[in-house]
Parts: sequence; structure tokens; C-alpha cells
Amino acid sequence: MKVGDEVSCWELNRRGVPQGSVLGPLCFNVFLNDLSYFILRVSLNAYADDQQLYGADSDHEALYARLDHDLREASQWFRINGLMANPSKFQALVLSSTEQDFSFNIDGQQIQRCDDVDLLGVNIDSKLSFDKHISSICSKVNKQLSVVKRFKHLIGDHIKRRLYNAFILPVFNYCSDVWHFCSKRSKAKLEQLNKQALRTVLNSNSDYETLLRKIGSVNLESSRVQNMLITTYKTLYDIAPPYLKLLLKERKVEYNLRGTQKMDLPRVTTTTYGLHSFRYAATQVWNMLPDDIRTSQSLIAFKRAIRDITV
Repeated sequence: MKVGDEVSCWELNRRGVPQGSVLGPLCFNVFLNDLSYFILRVSLNAYADDQQLYGADSDHEALYARLDHDLREASQWFRINGLMANPSKFQALVLSSTEQDFSFNIDGQQIQRCDDVDLLGVNIDSKLSFDKHISSICSKVNKQLSVVKRFKHLIGDHIKRRLYNAFILPVFNYCSDVWHFCSKRSKAKLEQLNKQALRTVLNSNSDYETLLRKIGSVNLESSRVQNMLITTYKTLYDIAPPYLKLLLKERKVEYNLRGTQKMDLPRVTTTTYGLHSFRYAATQVWNMLPDDIRTSQSLIAFKRAIRDITV
């Protein structure tokens, strides 16, 4: 370690990853990657030091048994490999109505079911309403907007537009593929707040459509649909992570049909977990695009082609 002109002595590090190093995140991922070989009965999702075990089964008792087994396997793996898991931070979330008690006991610590969990900046609730997440978005935007209002007489209009694009719009759009299917009330709440933000940034009391034209943008719902289409394009053209292809099924035919690069619309049986899902909505909207847009030669060309799409 070096601070100013002072350099510390060398120390042999037999385990752990130095914080702040360039190779630190990569070394940590390599080290943690072995965990996937021990989680065999349910699925594992891992991002840095954030891991989730998940599964689905019509037999809730059997699903509970599998989750309980692999949760214990994970806890043991951490212990053997010199890592300290913190069961007090473990959370269990059930996306279904069930009489099965999905509470677990790890190292004497009881893990109770929660109504919602925060996962990488998105609040996911058991009913997939995303009401709490929308409230969080509104709170963050209001804080950013209050700063702009405080200094609006000290900064120029072009600076305010930059602040809107850099600090407010990204909050509205963060992970929108996940929570796009929130309630109509929540969607209206977001649009109203965006209108308020644009009036502050543009210093205008015009109607919402006029404000959007002035800033050269579309409403938030249209923006979310565009983001969904961009994710779909990246997935089909192997730009996105490979696991996303599990959600989308490209249509395979041995003869020429009207329309190219289309996808098979999945069969669904429910609204919450079927119609209101990325795999269904993304497929439906993608197939509605003209052929020349679906077969765009680059991501930049595709983004340019869909920027005026509105809903």
C-alpha cells in the first residue's frame, strides 16, 4: 500500500481478495464460481457477492425440500472455503399462493418469508405489483429534482437538460424490462412525475406531449418498450448474455414466409406470470416490427429505427 511517498511493507496474503484492486472482482468471481457445482437441486443466480437460490414446482413440499437441501449445501460450502455467510441477511420470497411454510433454519438462524426483497436495485414483491419499487423511483427522482429546482436560476437550460439526461432519466429507466408490467396507477404516477421534471428543466408549463417534443423524447412507457426491443435485438444477435436466449424462441421454418427474424409467441395460462412477462410481451412487440427494422445490420441502426415508436 502506498500513501503519498510512504510505502508499507510486503505482506503474504494466503486468502481473500484485496479491495480496490483491478483484478479483485475477477479473482473473487473465479473463487466463487465453484459454488455452482454444489447447487444441484435448484437454480443458482450469482452476481459478485449476491447469490440467489430459486426454483419452481407444482409440488410445493418437494420444492421446499430441494431449496432447504441446497441452502444447507451453500452454507457448508461457504464455511469450508473460509467465507462467512450471514444468515441474518438471508431472505425468502414466494411468488405464489401456497400453504407450504417456506421458512428455513440455517446455523440456528431462522429465515422467514418476506413480502418483498431488494435485488440489485430493484424491489420485487410477492405479488409482482412493483408498487414499492415505483415509490422508490419517485423518491429518488424527487430528490434529484429538488436539487435542480434549488439551482435552476444559477444554471443554464442546456445544463439542466444534461442533468435530466444524466441523473433523472436513468432512474426512470433502470431495469425497466423487469418492472414494466406494474399497475396502470403506477405508470400514470411515473408519467406525471416526468412531466413535472420536464417542466422544471425546460422552464415551461406546456402540456406533456409538447414537453416531450421539445426535449426530443417519448413518454416513459414508450421508452420502456424501446428498451425491451433493444434487449431482444441484443439477445437474438448474441450481444446480450447467453442466458437471455432461454426466454426467447426464434421461429425456425424450412420455407419462405412473410416476415423474417420472427419469434414464436409462447403459450401462457395466466396474466401475472404469462401475458405480463418479458418473454411474451417482447416477442409480441418484436414480431410487430417491419422486416427491415428486425434485420437492422447494427445495434446503432436498430436504435435509430425504433426511436420514434410510441405506445
